[in-house]
Amino acid sequence: MVVLSSFSAPTVGVRHVQPSTTLYVRGREVGVGTLYISESNVAWRNDSSGEGLTLSYPTIAVHGISRDVEQLGAECLYVMVDSCQEETNSDDEENGDGDDADSGGTTEMRFAPADKAQLDYMYRAMSYCQALHPDPNDSPQSEEEDDDEEDEQYEDAEDEGEDLFAGGDGPYIEGHHDEGPSNGARLGEEEMEMDGQFEDAEDD
Repeated sequence: MVVLSSFSAPTVGVRHVQPSTTLYVRGREVGVGTLYISESNVAWRNDSSGEGLTLSYPTIAVHGISRDVEQLGAECLYVMVDSCQEETNSDDEENGDGDDADSGGTTEMRFAPADKAQLDYMYRAMSYCQALHPDPNDSPQSEEEDDDEEDEQYEDAEDEGEDLFAGGDGPYIEGHHDEGPSNGARLGEEEMEMDGQFEDAEDD
């Protein structure tokens, strides 16, 4: 359930504040208010009633920019909230207005700012803040499994003789070709040998 209640706007760790932002919950317009993206949570406050909601980052399963104007009528910041973990700052949920979601499901929210040019900034701020709250379910064991899968991919590429370029400190695997040199060092050696042949011809 998404519950609106009176609350104070965040003041610590705020990365982005977006006024004149319309909130849609499961396709239903809730109102126009101010969106606050802080390092601890995401909050929205209705300009008319003063009520709002707060979302903690662990409850946000997916977020992104939606430019499907045919479905909503406006570009927006799309957020999918895990209804099982959803948190609000309501002291008394019975006094709030909200929209029910199926038990164990998800709730779709859309934040549509009047100034669409701010969507990229809103997305970047939320991405930065959510990165500060990694998923506790991502155990070291699962990371090791991912590394093993990547190693297998590199081995397969080497066996097939394909060129593979990995950024950063990743491995560099280049297939061997019979048509010519495989790296710059060998190319330089051949140029030096050719220069020596030209010098011998001049001496003769």
